[in-house]
Amino acid sequence: MLGESSTNLLFPREAVPTDLGARLRAIRMERGLTQEWLAAKTGVTRWTIGRIEAGRNVPGSYLVHAIERVLDLGSRTLVPDWNDGPDHQTSYRGPCARRARIAVGRTLAQVAEISGICVKTISRFERGLGNTPKILRAEFRRGNGFSNDQYARAHMFLDANEMEQYSRATEPERWLSLLVQRKADADQGRPSVEVFNNADGCRS
Repeated sequence: MLGESSTNLLFPREAVPTDLGARLRAIRMERGLTQEWLAAKTGVTRWTIGRIEAGRNVPGSYLVHAIERVLDLGSRTLVPDWNDGPDHQTSYRGPCARRARIAVGRTLAQVAEISGICVKTISRFERGLGNTPKILRAEFRRGNGFSNDQYARAHMFLDANEMEQYSRATEPERWLSLLVQRKADADQGRPSVEVFNNADGCRS
């Protein structure tokens, strides 16, 4: 609900403009993009995008920043009054990680067990509510990104570097397809050696 108070001091929901949904819809339509496309790129449902555009849902910082990144908008384009901090970088990597986790059918508890990171920390990271050196490098603002190989392997990536490539990919769906295949191979006890050789998702 618009006007809802927030405990997030960096990104209070009451600072979200009431016309954010209308502006987002105008930008999307001007570029000839569908709600389905935007939803797929940001890791949410088309229903969520529809509710935001209709002004019936106030998005959190992780989703606003993910939308800005996907649409190549500048930071604070949609919510000018937010004071961007470290969470701006976490904001798109977190939802990317969540989408990969769901694609391979892993629960938060399973990722926590494999990576040795508590469920609460992983959940906050996925929602863009906080960065953690257990997942990202301390200097991640310089673009170094994911650092925990075990966390990456919990999502069926070979290592953290590969997970970072996925988070920057222009076609993340191709990565997700590969992860799903790797999980199926692992479940059947089959070796899976196929990899991508660049951030755009070209297979080697």
